[in-house]
Formats: sequence, C-alpha cells, structure tokens
Amino acid sequence: MIKYRNIPLVKLREQLFSLFAEKQDVKVFGHVPDESELPLITFGAVIAKPMDTKQDVFWECSVTIDVWGDEDSEDVIAGTLDDISLILSVYGETLDIGDNFKIQDCSISLIETFPEETTGYHGLMTVDFLIQKKGAYRL
Repeated sequence: MIKYRNIPLVKLREQLFSLFAEKQDVKVFGHVPDESELPLITFGAVIAKPMDTKQDVFWECSVTIDVWGDEDSEDVIAGTLDDISLILSVYGETLDIGDNFKIQDCSISLIETFPEETTGYHGLMTVDFLIQKKGAYRL
C-alpha cells in the first residue's frame, strides 16, 4: 500500500489563480465580494483521484473554472475561455506545484457556456491534470 500524503489540491489552485491573474484581463477571485463587477473568474470543484503504479504515485486532478458575466457578456465569456485555453496550453504543464510534484499532462476535458438566471451568462471549463508525486514509497 502506498502512503498518500500532501495531496496537491491547494498548491495547484493557487498556481492557477496566479497564472490567470497575470496572463489575462478578467479579474480572478477565490471569494467573490458582494459588490464585484462582472465579468469575473472563480474556481469551482477541485478533485483529486490517486492512481498508482508499482513504483509511482500519480494524481488525476480536475479543476473547474467558472467565468461569470451579465446578460450581454456572451462574447466576453467565450473570449475569456479562449484565453484560458491558450494560457493552459502554453503554461499548464510548467506550473510549479512544489518540490514533491511534477505536472505530467494538462488537458481540457469540457468547455460549456450557457445563460445563467442569477448573473446573466456563465462559462465553465474543466481542466484535467496528471500529477506525479516524487519520492512515493510502498509500506
């Protein structure tokens, strides 16, 4: 049995937050203030599933990215998702998530846009990461 420890969820989310804040123009929030202006980006579910081989531990991590806009923001939402797709294509596998982990793969599994009753328009992207844990060992 492999010991699972130091699951990379928080560091992955922090690095994505910093990357999006630096590389595109829409504001990124961890917690959205009541008086915030649209459009904006938030993070939804971050899920990690262990996957190990005889020698190594890998984590399959999925991150949901939400882009929120008003009823006139359909083009802005689509453009922001396009920007995020390009950013992840260039930088996704190079994120620094600590000395114990290495991102082996970054891929987009879902992009969706739809009208939203409370804000106006909503975009959603699910990004999958394959992360290798360095120095894993068996009991």
